[in-house]
This record gives sequence, structure tokens and C-alpha cells, in this order.
Amino acid sequence: MRGSDQRKRQKKNRGLKVLLLDQSFVAGVGNIYADEALFEARLHPERRSSSLSMDEREALYKAVMKVIRAGVRNDGTSLGDGQGNYTDLNGASGGHREKVKVYGRAGQPCVACGQPLQKTQIAQRTTVFCAHCQK
Repeated sequence: MRGSDQRKRQKKNRGLKVLLLDQSFVAGVGNIYADEALFEARLHPERRSSSLSMDEREALYKAVMKVIRAGVRNDGTSLGDGQGNYTDLNGASGGHREKVKVYGRAGQPCVACGQPLQKTQIAQRTTVFCAHCQK
């Protein structure tokens, strides 16, 4: 196999969270929206992208679109008062923080099954997921 073909194949066979955070794969999905989309699609963040069925790929695509639209509808996700915190052009904080289902909720009950949400590190990013719902 030629080197560039092998690199392309390896790039496509990564963990889902890593893949979603890769801005050359899909621009605009950051840590918050990656966790939320994976939960919405019921996919484990460490699952290999090459293992997805066509139905799962479609579910993930729809989940990414859904969580991004929800974030926009709720004026973005503000996490605190720091300089890098999201504000709109008028300086107002976003309202999406109160709507997240997994991000930043480690140890709290899953909104779908009630099991405690798990926390781990993937690609140097905190990742929160439901081990029961996200297979």
C-alpha cells in the first residue's frame, strides 16, 4: 500500500472523539459538542470509526448537526467568567450550558438511564459519557 493511502486509512480508523475533534475532518466541533453528539448517537467515544455501520454513521452525522443547531439556538455555550469564555457580540453569555446532557456532568445520573456518567481523558481532553448507553 502506498504511504499516502495508508495514512488516509489510518486517519479514518481513529477513535470517534479524536476524529470529531480533528478540524480537518469536521470544522467547528469542539470538546463540548463532540461529547454531546456522541451521547446523542449513543456511541462510545473510544470506538473506532472504521467499526461504524452505515446506520451508525448517519446517526452520528445527525447528532452532530442536532447538537450544533441546539448550541446556536441557545446562543452558544458559556462555561464561566474567564477571558476565553464565550460571549456574543453584545457581551452576553450563551444559554446552552444548562442544556448539555453529558459535558461537565461526570458522576451525575445519565438523563437516559440514570447510571452515573463516567469521565476519562481522550486526546488530552476531558470526556464525559454514559458507559451504559454509549456502547
